[in-house]
Amino acid sequence: AMDVLLPMSDWLRRSFVEDYGQDPAKVVTVGAGANLQELPAVPERTYEQPRFLFVGMQWERKGGPQLLEAFRLVHAERPGAELWIVGPERAPATAPGVRFFGRISRASPNGEGRLGELYAGATAFAMPSVYEPFGVVFLEAMAYGLACVSSDRCAMPEIVADGVSGFTVDAHDVDALGQRLLELTDPERAGAF
Repeated sequence: AMDVLLPMSDWLRRSFVEDYGQDPAKVVTVGAGANLQELPAVPERTYEQPRFLFVGMQWERKGGPQLLEAFRLVHAERPGAELWIVGPERAPATAPGVRFFGRISRASPNGEGRLGELYAGATAFAMPSVYEPFGVVFLEAMAYGLACVSSDRCAMPEIVADGVSGFTVDAHDVDALGQRLLELTDPERAGAF
């Protein structure tokens, strides 16, 4: 019964029209922005030691288990690689190269600063969600100049341009995810994104 619906992605817009029978004329995609107080300067970084950052409170929905499994493949080939996990209340698992930072709240300047340090210290961002209505966190990662690895479903391909700003992969194809992460362990490849 609403006059106008303002979804954040074209994927959500299609859902309103196709799944809920809304008039296409009243469903307008508006997008979203990064949840940052100000746009950061893109940090100077070296890519010699790969550091993948995951930020998401809902570990399973955000593809955390698949990422962890894919990272094990990466770590076997690149023992110096690290996976930094931010968001879940408890560490999802312990594994070589995995560093768990827990929940970091943006509600305080200290939390905002700490997240900024992690984005600035990472060499790539990875969150292969199985369901993601938009994915503001990818915009945050890109604001820090990070290549992003997302899944190829929902709204994520609207944000992560495969082969341009990162990679999109099947959310459940751990081998493909591992291969894309491995590509980003190459300093030249990661830096080019």
